[in-house]
Amino acid sequence: KAGLFSPSFNPLWTPDLSDINIPDFNETHKALFMSREAGAELIYVPFKEWLELSVGVFNRTGVFAQNTNNAKAVTAHLKTKFPLGSWTLFLGTGNYILRQSDPGSVNYKSNTISDIFLGLESPSSRTQLVFDGFFGEMDDSVRSLSPRGGSVIATLGVNSWLGIFGRYEYSTESPILNGCLRQLQAGPEIYFDDNVKSFITYTQLEAGGMVDKTLMIRLRLNI
Repeated sequence: KAGLFSPSFNPLWTPDLSDINIPDFNETHKALFMSREAGAELIYVPFKEWLELSVGVFNRTGVFAQNTNNAKAVTAHLKTKFPLGSWTLFLGTGNYILRQSDPGSVNYKSNTISDIFLGLESPSSRTQLVFDGFFGEMDDSVRSLSPRGGSVIATLGVNSWLGIFGRYEYSTESPILNGCLRQLQAGPEIYFDDNVKSFITYTQLEAGGMVDKTLMIRLRLNI
């Protein structure tokens, strides 16, 4: 595939938010991974979707970045699945390397991020448990960071129209939100249809020494 999209990293970060059963992408991932950007990615699924491999090349640093400076990024992704009756166990890793300008330049940037994930899911019951951890090195003209962190996300299908969602994530040295980042989020999910769902979430976000608490209702319509 080619065009404007997000590189593949893990089951919680995809080109389309409608592909995942959570209200929004992880805050820790949004602070680290590239947003939608022009590039090309080759995805290879050799064994009936039980093994997925990808490699991508992207230009610049994401559509939300203010200083693109013609940066280049290379990404790689691997995901394996193992059937366990009505359940599926999956694990894998996603990685990217970004380089911008030369050391010593005011526009210099060098980012290397690796992510490891493990999960268990039952699509028929809308139940999923996913663990994810990441580490990396990020350098620019004024600072060097070594972000570390991870998350755990659980979705429990109660019946055909109701589910319960919970997420906890943590990251050290967040490059965007200044310092440690911690988020706790939970609430019910209401399924009106396969293509229409609602998320009612309470969120407590700690970043940069500030604590933000919100209650939000989201309606998602897949067209």
